[in-house]
Amino acid sequence: MPLPADNIKYTLLKIMLERILNIGPDMSPKSGRTNSYENYVKKPQISKVFGNDSIIFSPAAIYLSKINWVPKDINILSDEKLYLHFFYSEFEFSTLIDFGFFYKETMHSLNIYKQYLDDKNKRHKSLLKVEFKKEKINLSDEPEKNTLDALGILFERIIDLNIANEINRQDVPVIDKLLESIDNRLLIELNYIFTIINTFISKLGKFNIINGFEFPATYDENIKIDRIVTIDA
Repeated sequence: MPLPADNIKYTLLKIMLERILNIGPDMSPKSGRTNSYENYVKKPQISKVFGNDSIIFSPAAIYLSKINWVPKDINILSDEKLYLHFFYSEFEFSTLIDFGFFYKETMHSLNIYKQYLDDKNKRHKSLLKVEFKKEKINLSDEPEKNTLDALGILFERIIDLNIANEINRQDVPVIDKLLESIDNRLLIELNYIFTIINTFISKLGKFNIINGFEFPATYDENIKIDRIVTIDA
């Protein structure tokens, strides 16, 4: 008895998905990858962002599943602009990419969020708006895991300040103290995040990311903290 059309379609999709996920660049099997991806796409947030129809074949979704990043929002605003918001580990990252200026500007702006509980068990969220000097674009399908230790230290220092209002770039002594002894490691971590974002965008297939592109050299600071503010979560 022939299988119903929907069953045939599902079987073919599953076979193709297994081929995509289980065969690496060296053509060797990667055990457990299929189940891992199937669990990943079951998260409500994933289907909400990517859509149920396209997610099974989305290279962008497959990439995020491998590095355990979860999208909160992917908003293509125009042919040149998109807004991205991700969860990873204990952090959230959001950024606006404008390809009208992307290859001309040396610095990139990123919003980073971290939730925490105060002494009264009230939940807060710290927002860090930071600009950093972009390194050469180096797309990576298998990026080495980075635990973002320097970023964690920075947020510990921010939380210890118990900010009532906000800190901005005019608060130079405070910012210098926050970045003391971690600025070089932090720059590496910010560019790690930048690499993930660029690789993800390249897999969306809608924007041109030039692998190996080197941004114009400038005398800008490596890291600029524009704003730090604490809000109720």
